Amino acid sequence: MLLAALVGSLLAVLPSAPALAASGTCYLIGQPADHELSVTDLADTDPATNETTIGWSGDQVSLGPAAVQPGTGVLFAHETDRLGTINTGTGEFTAIGGTYGVQPGSIGVQDLTDVRGLGFDPTTGTLYAIARRVD
Repeated sequence: MLLAALVGSLLAVLPSAPALAASGTCYLIGQPADHELSVTDLADTDPATNETTIGWSGDQVSLGPAAVQPGTGVLFAHETDRLGTINTGTGEFTAIGGTYGVQPGSIGVQDLTDVRGLGFDPTTGTLYAIARRVD
């Protein structure tokens, strides 16, 4: 109860910040069946007009997490057990190299087939992946 009162008191003295307007583009990949690529204009707040379906092409089986590379705008994505890029005009997935396979880490060798997230470090440009442990 004391904690709630303290938090409430602190919130009462904090100045209100103006709402930030969203801008930019957000890419969406449909799950689980269609895997279509859509693009959303974040500056357009009208749900009837702010999303465009691009579709998809290629032989992708299961597109998953994606991340846009800062500075280039290239959309990287995970598909089944490999990394690739998605053409943001056509939705076509192009694999980069082979499968992830297994990689060493701080807790030992891990199978990286179940990638659940991708993200770029905006200062270094390094792409990181988060994989679910299978054990």
